[in-house]
Amino acid sequence: MSEQIMTVRSLKRREAFAAYAFILPTLVGFLIFVVVPMLASFALSLYDWNLLTPPEFVGLANWEKLFSDARVGGIYVTTLRLSLTVVFSNMTLGLLLAILLDSKLPVIVRNFFRISYFFPYVVSAVAVSLIWTFLFNRDLGPLNYYLGLLGADSRINWLNSSQWSPLAIVIADVWKNVGFYILV
Repeated sequence: MSEQIMTVRSLKRREAFAAYAFILPTLVGFLIFVVVPMLASFALSLYDWNLLTPPEFVGLANWEKLFSDARVGGIYVTTLRLSLTVVFSNMTLGLLLAILLDSKLPVIVRNFFRISYFFPYVVSAVAVSLIWTFLFNRDLGPLNYYLGLLGADSRINWLNSSQWSPLAIVIADVWKNVGFYILV
């Protein structure tokens, strides 16, 4: 009887050890790439430093300046509005396209659209930003060119306008991520 108890206990210990062994690499990576940079950033926020002069400790003065700035509330509202728009657009368009791709289209057509919708998701964010920076360019971008052909204002400053840049961000983000939402 006691031999069975020892076997069960040793089995539980081995299972616990295996669980910790599987968790350890992820935990170490999380500590190195998330926790340590966050703590280092907070420590740097306690100094007044411009890389040319020696750092001067100012305590929480930078944080006080941040939260006393009247523009911060507007920044949070803009960020929340943009985030909700992007998530809603991605989920809605992803669901509609997933339903369309699940319909009775010929296999070759479905596979073509699946690849073309998912491809932007696997492209790096740097490449996506370069592509959309070109497309949204005020002077040379094809988007403004085609809008001009349709009779619209062909000099829209998509990237530097507080009116148009949120829409440009939503379009680029939806283009990049809708493939993921189709799969989900």
